[in-house]
Amino acid sequence: MDVFLSPRMEKEALTWDKGFTLFELLFTLSILTLLITVITPSFSSFLTQSQLTSDQHKLQSLLSLARMQAVTEGNYAVVCRWDGVSSCTGFDSTNTLVWERGALVFSDKNNNRQLDPSSDTVLRIIEFSTQNQITWNRGELLVYESDGSALGGSNGTFSIIQGDQILRLVVSLTGRVRRGA
Repeated sequence: MDVFLSPRMEKEALTWDKGFTLFELLFTLSILTLLITVITPSFSSFLTQSQLTSDQHKLQSLLSLARMQAVTEGNYAVVCRWDGVSSCTGFDSTNTLVWERGALVFSDKNNNRQLDPSSDTVLRIIEFSTQNQITWNRGELLVYESDGSALGGSNGTFSIIQGDQILRLVVSLTGRVRRGA
């Protein structure tokens, strides 16, 4: 079946080019470049804030678990700096240390504040974002007593740092955790 085109329509069909003009292409690229320039810094800031908040929430959840476990079982619950395998890095309760790999919580059945695989139970291990630096200003561990309070001298502040942004979790002697300024 043949389609009849008027001479005018035939001429327009032959002269119509498919594609974009150089002006249209340059205009579109300049708008796209402008959008990318505006969006990229805000997306980077959003990503940083998201990583900080994620680690803050994970850590706050872990501290709540440890406190609840200490009260429920009636013995110490220890939050310690994780060695990356299955244990704590040490049991120093002084100095400000970076918890680079993550944190481990265990139920300390014999209340010696050390992880004994034969008697203690590892409750949870969390890994931190590699982009963040997490510090605890009281060393390598935080101990919750059977009444939910932090063992004397264990109160302090966790700082979650990425670049110039810092989020804090403050642990009081009563064992309560709050977000710091």
